[in-house]
Order: sequence, then structure tokens, then C-alpha cells
Amino acid sequence: MSPEVLRQVKGIELRTRSLVNTLFTGEYRSVFRGQGIEFAEVRAYQHGDDFRAIDWNVSARMGTPFVKTFVEERELTLLLVVDQSGSLHFGRPASKAGMAVEVGAVLALAAARHSDRVGALLFADRVEHVIRPAKGRGHALRVIRDLIAFAPRGRGTNLAEALRYATKLLRHRAVVVVISDFRAEGWDEPLARLANQHDVVAITIDDSREVALPDAGWIELEDAETGRRVLVDTGHEGTRGRVRLAAERVFQERQRKLVRAGVDLVSLHTHIPYALPLRRAFAERARRMKRLMLAPGPALVLWALAAAGGDTPWVALPAGPTVGDTVWLTRVIAVAPEWRVRAAAFESQGDVAPLGEPVVTPGAGEDTIRYAVVAWTAGPHRLVLPTLWVVKAEGRSDSLAGGTVDLTVRSVLPADTAGLKPKALLPPVDLRPPSFWPPALAVLLAAVALVLTVRLRRRGPRPTAAAAELVLGGPAPDDRWLDAGEPKAVAARASRILREALARVVPDASASLPVREALAAAEGRMPGVTFRRIREALLTLDQVSYAVAHGADVAKVAADAREVAREIVTP
Repeated sequence: MSPEVLRQVKGIELRTRSLVNTLFTGEYRSVFRGQGIEFAEVRAYQHGDDFRAIDWNVSARMGTPFVKTFVEERELTLLLVVDQSGSLHFGRPASKAGMAVEVGAVLALAAARHSDRVGALLFADRVEHVIRPAKGRGHALRVIRDLIAFAPRGRGTNLAEALRYATKLLRHRAVVVVISDFRAEGWDEPLARLANQHDVVAITIDDSREVALPDAGWIELEDAETGRRVLVDTGHEGTRGRVRLAAERVFQERQRKLVRAGVDLVSLHTHIPYALPLRRAFAERARRMKRLMLAPGPALVLWALAAAGGDTPWVALPAGPTVGDTVWLTRVIAVAPEWRVRAAAFESQGDVAPLGEPVVTPGAGEDTIRYAVVAWTAGPHRLVLPTLWVVKAEGRSDSLAGGTVDLTVRSVLPADTAGLKPKALLPPVDLRPPSFWPPALAVLLAAVALVLTVRLRRRGPRPTAAAAELVLGGPAPDDRWLDAGEPKAVAARASRILREALARVVPDASASLPVREALAAAEGRMPGVTFRRIREALLTLDQVSYAVAHGADVAKVAADAREVAREIVTP
């Protein structure tokens, strides 16, 4: 370890010693109690006891008042989840990362002073360094040393992975303090899951220049995590206004996610010393934990919730929705341990309709109920919320009045469109061209293009192939086919030869036509004797092919057919 790091550790210890002494003296256990308070026994009421500690069930059975007594968990585990991404290395007069280190040092020294276990988890775009919880001042100084000397290898922010890692790291219920600017995506669900198992405190650190840009003219801004650069005119009032609105939307969305996750929130800024906001936040937390410790019996809890039901207002977010926007109706109800709130479904009221089922998020001593609704008409709306139920695990329950909420919905049309006046009719369109020559030139060019296209696409006459010589014989003579007992083959070959010859002389008598159609096409176009010989030969050969001619001399008929074919094709 370098001497410079040792000097920084010593300096932080000296600066934070007075804050640790004044902030947590006598109040550390009440501030970081979580689930460390366990019921011990009941005893008879004595003069001076707090009446809020009365056990009403035991008092009703015994006939005299009894109070609850509690024991405090002897050992507490504190885990610091510290963000060291690129976005935290920004701020003035101190960077957000430097303030995160000092706040972590205060909490580590306070835990060591009360003999509690303390650990740390440092992350950027991934978890890079983990210090497992342990006791002792030396271990607390080691945590501070690692916070100072830690140099992240990445520049991005992966808060969701760090929260999931913390959930797996802690075996028993502990206090988890998350120190970050929460400039990341997808961390709300892992944070809610971590808060269901542990007592979580979220400490946000912001810088004023992230909201209000100084008027410094044209400056080049660089994203500390992605390295992207952009040139901004900070002297333009509209630009500064857009930056401020975008930052406020980011902060509101972050606040909504933290409230929904059910964690305690501490907001710090780099230009304000952190001691006073930290002291106020933890003092309020100590008072709230004390009220939960002295929670009255179930009967009085139900009575108090029923009496306070009308005083707990519903909050509609966003504050100025327009028609069609999703509006969240949120209400926070304080409940005693082992009691939970159940919400009934919201029914449509006029032009206001629900968007899904209600969402109930349990927290430390309070449950958050949220309804998602949408309004389809502009103007004021008064909504009557359904009855809420307070239920205990053993089966006891009671109801709370749902109450009402007023909602004003703005129209999506701009306000300056109400007094619009229709414009005068446009004059008729004049289709006459300003000059005669452009249309004439266009027609001429179109005619030239048409002529060229026709000439290029016109096809020349196809060359006709010379007629092949008519083959009157075959690979085997007729007598061999007849000796083999195949007169049909001889008749078919002779018929084909004669029909091909006939088709050469009379094109209409195609060789593909049946015999009778071919003869009908050739009749009257040939001499009578020749046509009669062709007809007799073709009909006889056709009958032989279909085995309907008996006693015909196939060899003689085939030879006559070849002779006629030779005569009609010979010029």
C-alpha cells in the first residue's frame, strides 16, 4: 500500500470521527435495527411504561395490563454496495465517487465502533471487488483503504448485477446500503427482491450541474461511461431548459422506482456537506423504527388503520397527464409486522378504465398500493377507489375505506387550436403550360423513344429448316417382324411412313391427327386414285394395329403403303 493511500485513510478517519460520534452515539441500534428486534416476553404493566407497548390480547385474557419486552439482536451485518462507475467521477467541489467513499467510511467506522460486521462490494460495469463482512476496527480501516485505492477496470454501470450478487452473498438478514447515482437500467426489480430479504437503504448522490447547466457558451460534453461527445450551446436558454426538464424526468423516474422497491432513501448532493442530510435522514429512520418497535396489539392496529384510512391520500402520477396516458394511483399505508394489505380490483368509472391488476409492494412497516388507470376524456375526474383489506397470516382481517382521488386530464390538442378560423378557398388550378415548346418537345422525345424501342425489339424472320428426308424403311425388315409374330409393329411403321408423307404434301393432314381426321383434311386436295389408295392403305393398317382386321396380307399392304408414300413425296 502506498503512503499516499495511508494518508488518505487517516484523513478520512479524522474527518469522519466527529460525525460518527455525534450521529450514532446512543442511536446506532435504532437507526440500523431492521429485523434485529425480537419479542422476548410479556410482563405486568408498571408505572412509567409506554402504553404503546401494551399487549392487548394478553391484557384482555388476564384482566390486567401487560406490556411486551424485546431483545435486540447482538450482531448486525452491514454491507456497503458502492458504485464506482464513470458517471460518479464527476462533481464539484468533490466528485460523487469521493463523497461515496466518505459516506461509506462513516458507516464502516460506526459499525466497527459497535462491534458489528461490515463488508463492501465495489462495482462498475461488473462486480470487481468484494470484501466479506467481518468485525473490528482494523477490518473497517481495510474497507476504507480498498474504497480509496479501488480503480475500476470498466467505465459503465451494471447496478442490477451488483444487487443480484449481494442477494447471493448474504446468507442471513442484514443491512444493505447502496451508494450510487442509479444511472443505469433494469435495477428496480433486483432492488425490490433484495429489499424483501434485507433492510435496504439507498443513498443517491447527484451534482447540481447535471440539472442546471452553467452559461458558458459553446462547450464539448463527453459521456464518462460511453465516451460519446456532443457540442452544446449552454448560452442558449432553450437548450438549458431542455436539459433541466430531461434531468428532472430522470430524477422522478428514479424516485418512483425507489419508492416502489420499498427502500429507505437518503439524497445527497456534491455542493452540500453530507453530514446534515445524513443526520436528518437517519434520525427520521430511527423515529420510524421506534414507532414500529412499540406497535400496539392487533385490535388497536386495525382500529388505528381504519381511523387513519381517510387521512392517507392517494397520489396520481404524473401530475398533469393527457388523454390516453397511463396514470398511477399510489397510496402508502403503515402496517404492523405480520400484517399485509390486499387491494381489490378497480372497476371502470365513466371514461376512466383500469390497466391490469393492482400492485401491492410490501416494505418495512408500510405497504404501497398502486393502480394503473387511463382516462379517455379531458377534464376533471373524481375516482372512488375500492375497499382495501388488512390481513394477518393467522387469518384475521379488517377493511379500510378506499377513499377518493381527484384527477385532471389535459387534452392532447394544443390550447391555441380552439379559435382557429378556416382559410379562404384556393383559386382553381391553371393547367395551361406557360409555353408551347416544353409539351411539344416532350411529345417529340416520346415518339423518338417509341420508334427506337420498336426497331430494337423487332425480330427478324426465323430461318426454316430444310425438311428431312423421308425414311421408308427401318432397322429391321418387315419379314423379320412378321416371322417374330408382330404384324402390329409392321402395320404401325407403315402407317407412320404414309401419314408423314401425306403431311408433307397436305400440311393440314398433320401426322399427329387421327387417321379419319387426316383423311378428311386431305380429301379433295389430291388426285382421286391416289387419295383412294391412301385411304384404303391407312384404314387397313389401322385395323391391323387395333387387331380388328382378319386375313389381311400385312406384308403386301405395308409394301403398297411405302410405294404410295414414295410416289406422293417424289416431285
